[in-house]
Amino acid sequence: MRTLDTAELLNLWEEGLGQPRFFWSLDLLSALHPKLGEEDIANLSVGEKDARLLRARELFFGPDMIQIADCPQCQSRVEWSLNTKTLLDSNTNPPPPGKILELIQDGYRIRFRLPDCRDMALALTCPEDPARVLSRCILEMERDGKATDFESLPMEILEAVGQKMEETDSLADVRMPLSCPDCGREWECWFDIASYLWQEMNHWAERMIQCVHLLARNYGWSEKDILNMNPARRRLYLEMLTG
Repeated sequence: MRTLDTAELLNLWEEGLGQPRFFWSLDLLSALHPKLGEEDIANLSVGEKDARLLRARELFFGPDMIQIADCPQCQSRVEWSLNTKTLLDSNTNPPPPGKILELIQDGYRIRFRLPDCRDMALALTCPEDPARVLSRCILEMERDGKATDFESLPMEILEAVGQKMEETDSLADVRMPLSCPDCGREWECWFDIASYLWQEMNHWAERMIQCVHLLARNYGWSEKDILNMNPARRRLYLEMLTG
């Protein structure tokens, strides 16, 4: 993973404005991993994509992440924390790219692959057909040794396939068990690293643009000169201006 300079990060942020977070995250990974082509990134499983985003987050902002959620019952705010290292370490046996999985249950034999970034892009652009992604991932279907089709699969088999996908690609669906200290309500909160990282990047970019504005206005330096400046020196100049 290569390191991006300040100007590159600001350009990526600007390109992401108004763009779905998922697609922005793919652009970020392309910039961080120049040896990966567009096809390579499209073939990443959702969990592998998120593992790479977690490593990027650790590189940019460190390992500790703080989240805030609203209790669904009393609307109290609940703060909870995650750690990139803990999440990455929990993914002890990530599947190799293209691995074919198998489910045998109730006379059915299903061979399938994990959803990849191409599948998720389709799900975002065609949300009215949620079963389409699953049907793309199922490669072979048999019932009692005879071929069958996707439309004939019972719901419990489809749910079992989805469950095995989640177990195999654990970082694809990160949920935190939460408990409200005020009313005692317990629930699960879904964590999306792409959205979380975008929020942090957005706050960082806004602060950086304010920094450029102050230094350019007071010292007459160009944006390029300010962005190329050593971060520690840039911070010292800001501290002298803001007191």
